[in-house]
Amino acid sequence: MGCELKLKKKGSKVPYCSYSTAIKRLTLLKRFFPQSVSVNELSKETGVSRSRHSSELSFLITLNLVERPQRGQYRISERGLSLLDPKNSEDQKKEIIKQTLIEIYHDELIGLFREDEYDRDKFIKIFKTSIGGNWQDYFAQKTFTRFLSFIRFAGYLEGKGSNTVLNVISCTNCDELVNRKAKFCSECGGSITSKKLEQKCPKCGEMINTTWKFCEYCGDDLKSAL
Repeated sequence: MGCELKLKKKGSKVPYCSYSTAIKRLTLLKRFFPQSVSVNELSKETGVSRSRHSSELSFLITLNLVERPQRGQYRISERGLSLLDPKNSEDQKKEIIKQTLIEIYHDELIGLFREDEYDRDKFIKIFKTSIGGNWQDYFAQKTFTRFLSFIRFAGYLEGKGSNTVLNVISCTNCDELVNRKAKFCSECGGSITSKKLEQKCPKCGEMINTTWKFCEYCGDDLKSAL
């Protein structure tokens, strides 16, 4: 399933594995550290196909959890080692994942947490548009579920299904992610309780923020439409 998506640009940002799978792969790489290891060796250890390992490792490289010292060779990074370090508390590990997500998925997170409440279908729409590429519904849901496992571990979400609660919100002034219960943004000091003006996208009909340049649901150019 390593080539399940044909993406136009940001292919390395596609979540090819869940958080739990990432930990398994990092744990295996740690066994070889400080030596690097090939995909063939990993496949022999796990019984997982080389193509799947390649896709997963490519994604973990994007997250800076794995590094590739030379072509075809992989090694756990310092950040990956920190994530597995038993001396680090669960909160410290959450901070590592938070920082990783903000570095790589800043725009995606801002889009998701502009919403007032968790709506899986709407979140998948935002995620698909932000990542880009040619998505089939099945693969979009599958990859989003993997991504969701990372943001759940980071503490951005809690609960399951209809009981899922958002713990953070995008500041309406500067887009910083802040605690949902906060009244003022720790970054800009502005009120995060006020809503910016919203209206329907002229192309897809979804509710959009009038300060957006592009619709997060359909990608329509809003600069000339609004």
